[in-house]
Amino acid sequence: MERLERIETINELLDIYGMLLTQRQREALSACYQEDLSLAEIAEITGGTRQAAHDLIRRGEHQLQHYEEQLHILSGQQQRRSLLEQLKALLRELPLDESQRSQADGLLAALSSI
Repeated sequence: MERLERIETINELLDIYGMLLTQRQREALSACYQEDLSLAEIAEITGGTRQAAHDLIRRGEHQLQHYEEQLHILSGQQQRRSLLEQLKALLRELPLDESQRSQADGLLAALSSI
């Protein structure tokens, strides 16, 4: 996985499952992936060593991945987004009048917010 994809994935998992982590894991992951802080800076925030900060981050990542493997919330969201994009592409190809296009756009917007 590329670095940017990994950062994006961890941030999405943190949004979904972050409250299931310990406060220190949540702080360490947030500092690492959302604020792009160094291990030394994270250690200062969490009150530990750089090694302890590294361990917190790795354990937090592992825990997030474990939750996703069990619950599949992120993968479900990604599948829904992909299906919505496919549906939008199909609708763009159909000959719809203005009223139908407006109704279809409204339904797609409603689906996107679920």
